[in-house]
Amino acid sequence: MATEALTQYKLMILYLLHSVKYPLSNSRLSGFLLENEYTTYFTLQQCINDLVEASLISAEHSQSTTRYEITEEGKQTLSFFSQDIPELVREDMDLFLSKNKSRQIGGSIFRLFGDRYEGIPCAAGNSGKSHPAL
Repeated sequence: MATEALTQYKLMILYLLHSVKYPLSNSRLSGFLLENEYTTYFTLQQCINDLVEASLISAEHSQSTTRYEITEEGKQTLSFFSQDIPELVREDMDLFLSKNKSRQIGGSIFRLFGDRYEGIPCAAGNSGKSHPAL
């Protein structure tokens, strides 16, 4: 696989994680890239692993799910190279996130594929901001 394509997928993953501001599950990350046929499952997993190894994203394992979150280093990297993501791809990602996100009091529910949903419970902190519950 061409290095340029892998770099593009990694930037897309960073963009998605930065846009939502909370951890995303592997299936949620995979949703956009695979539904829109940007890459294959195996290439996507390689990119995710590379980003974790480079400390650009962090992985949190709980029960049978792994959730990923962008790190400060990942945010910095994205700020330097975000212009390398084509505008149409950014628009596709923003549309995907807005279509697959609905808010509820006390949490968020995301449509994954078809009739499958994933929820992230949230709790308000002292600042009044909503934070994913661990």
